[in-house]
Amino acid sequence: MLALRLSNPRRALLSITTLLLFCLGLIYAYSVVLAPQKELWGWSVSQMTLVFALSITVFTLGGLLGARLNSALGSRNSLLIAGVLVAAGFWGCSVADGASAFFTTCLCYCVIGGAGIGIAYDVLLPAITRWFPDHTGLAQGIGLMGFGMGGFVMGPALAACYSIASWRLVLQLLGIAFLGLLIFSAFFVAEKRSPSFRLSEGACDSQPSEPQAAGTREAAAQKRPLAALLADRRFKLLYLWLFTICGTGMGISGLGRELPLSLGADAMAAAVIIGFVSVGSGLGRFAGGFFADKFGAPVTIRATSMGMVAAQGLMLLSMVFQSLLIQTVALLGCGFCWGVAVIMMTYVCSETWGAQAMSRNLAVVNTNSIFSSLVGSCGGGLLAQAFGTQAALGALLGFAIVATALSGVLGRAVASAKSAAQAVAPLPDQPQAA
Repeated sequence: MLALRLSNPRRALLSITTLLLFCLGLIYAYSVVLAPQKELWGWSVSQMTLVFALSITVFTLGGLLGARLNSALGSRNSLLIAGVLVAAGFWGCSVADGASAFFTTCLCYCVIGGAGIGIAYDVLLPAITRWFPDHTGLAQGIGLMGFGMGGFVMGPALAACYSIASWRLVLQLLGIAFLGLLIFSAFFVAEKRSPSFRLSEGACDSQPSEPQAAGTREAAAQKRPLAALLADRRFKLLYLWLFTICGTGMGISGLGRELPLSLGADAMAAAVIIGFVSVGSGLGRFAGGFFADKFGAPVTIRATSMGMVAAQGLMLLSMVFQSLLIQTVALLGCGFCWGVAVIMMTYVCSETWGAQAMSRNLAVVNTNSIFSSLVGSCGGGLLAQAFGTQAALGALLGFAIVATALSGVLGRAVASAKSAAQAVAPLPDQPQAA
């Protein structure tokens, strides 16, 4: 294996990007962020799951906008815009009141703040990919681990803050903090150039330089029209698999703290227990990158699907036996599989269609979150309200089973495409034809 010495710019970029994604991961702790508003104005479970679905939808659309802004204005200006939007979203929520409070929250938290987080997300992940072409899966996994685990740490911390200060003041301070973080990242992370590598010597240049000439596959991906991506069978299979596997995870996250509350947990314990989805998601994103690099995408995709089926089975058992312990394990497992699925999205995008076009392709593939959140979160909330929590969990188990059926086909498609690419590529020690 080739040795690689990480230069200070690479270590610093990965650390700061991971920290920023960790903070932005608060979007998944929506049920804790909005807990005071829910209690104050008596919002229903279906209203809360609608908030989550809308925030994820706009977050996804924000990623598409981020890809365009990144191309037109550069990553620095894109991150500055994201900072203003996220800050405005929290400040807007802090002044919500009266009969219009739900509408104001949807507008500010979901639309304005969600768009800002989506823009930042789609700027930061391609930056990691460009700077780590030699360890793509691992670097993406570390960054996305921060995004996944942010909800676990920040959710309970926010609940503690609400107990000692006004929720309006807490949200205003959050807005200021996010604005500061994104302004800082705009002037540190936003590099137009990535490092050049001398892998044969096991070294990495310490100063950024222009990227080396892209391979034929990546160059073609960069020029490839969007219609060609949408027509690609691998894209369709990946999209459907992500819809089912992430829809299952979003359904659980959408039900949120109502799950442990239904088993008798108090407010603080519920915030901690539901936070295990974020813990699992963070661990899954880190482990998923490692597994993808080690065992390949097909094996990782199949194992993830089967793991989600097991996690949903445990969720149903926790309701039958009224066990918070079983539920905690199930939430951890669900989050883990969801996290692996997210890193597989970035991994397959970069490996299949190239890193040069990743910003656009990732944003397009990530639109599955719109449908995953609407069907998984909103659908789960409506089922839970109409027929009970167990009915919603049963439907999510069905989603996980469908994901398992799709995983084998997707794995074979990804593996066959990679084998074909390797077959036509010249070996390192073979002279290329003149």
